[in-house]
Parts: sequence; structure tokens; C-alpha cells
Amino acid sequence: MSSALRSSSRRLLHPAHAWRAAAVRGISSTACACKAHNFTMPALSPTMTEGSISAWRINEGDKFSAGDVILEVETDKAQMDVEAQDDGILAKIFVPASKDQVQVGTRIAVLADIDDDISSLEIPAEKPAASQSPPPESKPEPQSTAPPPPKQSDSEASSAPPDEPHSKPRKNPFVASPGIALLLHTHNLQLSDIKGTGPAGRVLKGDVLAHLGKIDKDKPRALAAEIARLAKLDLSNITPAKPKPAAAPKVDKKAPAKVDPLQLVEVSLPISLARASAAAADSPVADAIARAVDFANAGLPPSKIPPSPAELFDEVIGLPVSPRRQPRYTVTSAEYKPAPPPPSAAELFDEVLGFKATRVGAAAPSGLREFKVRVPAVDRDRAEFFLAKVKFSLEGEVEKV
Repeated sequence: MSSALRSSSRRLLHPAHAWRAAAVRGISSTACACKAHNFTMPALSPTMTEGSISAWRINEGDKFSAGDVILEVETDKAQMDVEAQDDGILAKIFVPASKDQVQVGTRIAVLADIDDDISSLEIPAEKPAASQSPPPESKPEPQSTAPPPPKQSDSEASSAPPDEPHSKPRKNPFVASPGIALLLHTHNLQLSDIKGTGPAGRVLKGDVLAHLGKIDKDKPRALAAEIARLAKLDLSNITPAKPKPAAAPKVDKKAPAKVDPLQLVEVSLPISLARASAAAADSPVADAIARAVDFANAGLPPSKIPPSPAELFDEVIGLPVSPRRQPRYTVTSAEYKPAPPPPSAAELFDEVLGFKATRVGAAAPSGLREFKVRVPAVDRDRAEFFLAKVKFSLEGEVEKV
């Protein structure tokens, strides 16, 4: 009979214990071969270390079948049912239901086979849990003046002779995996008979195969030495990188501000009205300016103002172009004030000495006026061309305009 139990999640809790029980009992069910088995507090999760027994679902002497709930275990996270793996009898309860915490691995009951006579059944002694046994105190050894033995290399360690067989079985705190438990049961071995090469002395499947002679006996030891060597990061050949030279300070170059293409700008050009004034006997100067503006608007290039979606649609269906994209300019005129000439050397010297001399700008030519027009920035070239045509009209052949 196997005394291993499973939780409500149907997970095998102690596979090694199940195989050992099967190896001891075999298939015998006679009274002389019957022996009860300790039932310890199961670990229902990888992090569980203790728990309390909420309730026993069956009493001492009651029989149970596989799948029956034996007891309820409560932890700090949840309350779970513990079910039986095989048929059996609850021979004796050692830890009754209470709020007291019970360490995992502590004996809480004794189970018997379904056909055992519990009146003549031998109750096994409780085995101390591996986690509860205090580690032996290490006594300080007297220091000797003899030099320490030389360290063996990996190749020497792998070729070292196997350890001598021990006289006393070693206690192994690890639970064997199902594959290792099957090998132990098949070859009638105990976990303590094999020296492990895994982490903290854990017995691996390769250790069992090497013990049975199915693989090279030195292979697990050499593999463990190689893993131990690679587990430490070798930084002996690492050199610090040279500091990089300080980068030159970046000059924050601000990009020139973008001008709105539809923002209005003023374009001006000085134009002489001397010839138009000389011909004023026939027509006023204002009429000459009006005719010059009409002449300039007549032959202007297309405007660069971007069309709107509605204007594009009108062009597709053949409607007239919007006046916004073929604007006619009007001009305003004012007295032309030429820029003052650059100061002479004498004027600069007087300014250094503190004498403020009144600078008189150059006199504007007779009849010269400044014509201005306001247009979108995108049409600056178009406006300059317009004023050039006005200038040509007023200063050139006025009689033909």
C-alpha cells in the first residue's frame, strides 16, 4: 500500500515515499508482514512550511477509498482538502484538529492497508523531520602550521578516484524525483546510498546511473565541476574603458522663423512724377496714375496664393478662377524720404568729442514719390513686378499709356 496522498488538485505530493513503501511491503498482505506507515503533514504548495488541521473527515479505525477526503488543512493562504491515493485504514491520529500550526513533515497519523488487522498492527516510530533536526555544531579544529594542499584542477578533479563506500547511511533532505524514485525502486536502492553531485549535494539521475554503472562514474563529477566553474563570472580580463573626450558644447542654432505665406507685407518703390506733372495740362496726375495702375494689373503673372479645396473643385468643373487668386493691386503714394548718406570722417570725430551736429539728409528729387502696395508674402515678387510696370508707365512714354 502506498501512503502518499494527493491534494484536491490531484498532485502527487511524496513520490519517493510511495515508491519506498511499495518496495518494503511488496505484494504481501499477511499479518506477519503488515506494518503501518506514518502519515506526515503534506506540503500543499512549494512555499508551504506549516499549516493547521481544520478537521479530520474520518475517525480512527475507519476505512477509506481512493479519492476520499481524509482531512482539511488550513494555511495562511487557503484551506484545502487532502484526498487518499489508495484504499486503506486510518489506524491512529496523533495530531487532532486544532488551530495549532504543524510543521511540514511532522507525523500526524498512521495509515494501514485495507486488509490489515489494526489490533495487531505494529505502529512505527516517528522519524524526525529533516527541517526540524538541528545542524550539528562544528567544533573549531586546531590550526596547523602545515602548508595547505595544492588545489586540484578540473581535469584532476574529474579523474580523481570515487569516494570510498561509507559505513553509515547519509541523511538526504531532498525528495527524489519520480524518475529517480523509479530507478531506486527497480534496483532496490535507497537515496542515502548514493552521493549527489547536484546543488547542495542533491542526488541527480546521472548520479544513480553512474552508481549502477550505466554511464561513466566520473561523468557526473566532471559535469558538476564544469557547472561550478561556469557559475562564477570571470572578470579578471576586463579592463575599464577609457573616458571619452568631452564633447564640444553644442551651439543652439535657432532656425529662422517661418513666415506665414499669407501674411501681408509692404512693398515700396520710388517713382518720379515729373513727366506726369509736365503733361498735366492735358490730364491730371491722378488720371495718369490710374492709367498706370490699370496697365500694370493687366499683365501680371498668376498669384502664388495656395488654392482652397473649394477653389480646386471649381477649377476642375471649369468655373471661373476666384478673384482671390488673381488680385488687382492698388497703390498709395507718399513723399519720398531718401536714406541719409553715411557720416563723414569729420562728423564721426565730432560725435566722439561730444559735439552733436545736425545731419541734413539729401534732398529728394523734384516730383519723386514713394509708391506702396500691401500683398501677401508669397506674392512679393508679383508686387515688385507690378510696381516696376507702374514706374515704367509713369516715367516712360506717358503719352502712350
